[in-house]
Amino acid sequence: MERSRQAFERADREFSHPAAEPSLDELRSDLARAIGDFANQNFADKYGPLVGSVVENSAEQILREFEINGVKAKHEAEFVIRELMDRIIRGISK
Repeated sequence: MERSRQAFERADREFSHPAAEPSLDELRSDLARAIGDFANQNFADKYGPLVGSVVENSAEQILREFEINGVKAKHEAEFVIRELMDRIIRGISK
């Protein structure tokens, strides 16, 4: 019973003071760092000690470009859907 009360109090404290959400830049950097660490651990013997930092920088750039392209694709898809809906509605109303 004591454990469940303590767990409830801890959950209540966590929900009353939520942690700040990380920004997209921080998340992108963390993921790129993890990819660079993985590359360094697995490929440093074969490709040299700089493989981790090169892969980290490349991964961050790729993720940034992927994000930008995703936003562009979303806007283009919204435009196409709006056009299709306008043409369908105009075709029905004729």
